[in-house]
Amino acid sequence: MSLAALTSTFVGRPYQLGHTDCFSAILGYIEARGFQTPQEFEGQTRDSYAALFLSHPTEAKAVMIRLIDSLLPRLEPGMAFAGDILLLRLTGSDKPPFLAIDGGNGHALAAVASRGICQISLRNYTIERVWRCQQQSL
Repeated sequence: MSLAALTSTFVGRPYQLGHTDCFSAILGYIEARGFQTPQEFEGQTRDSYAALFLSHPTEAKAVMIRLIDSLLPRLEPGMAFAGDILLLRLTGSDKPPFLAIDGGNGHALAAVASRGICQISLRNYTIERVWRCQQQSL
């Protein structure tokens, strides 16, 4: 799935935990880019992840980050380009970081509970990690 197709498919959809949330959007994008994802990771499935997020949001985000780490190659933050997966933290905040998709031109696609799947400006965020979401050519 191209970034443009992802944008037209997801942006504007209301946030719904377990369906159109960060975890679902990121995994759907990774799978559409040709990567296989496990049915279960660290005891969590897509169905059980929402319950973990409701009871322990910080642990749920940590599981999701470890899953992405196990699937995609990691790059230095300055190496990000459109289509990569980003771990973002609101600059100066102690809130847990979250995953988003680099949309290029200083923007990213993210799942925001109050706004649904939307485009956000990266100017207020620190990029902590970057994963390349592109299959390598042989």
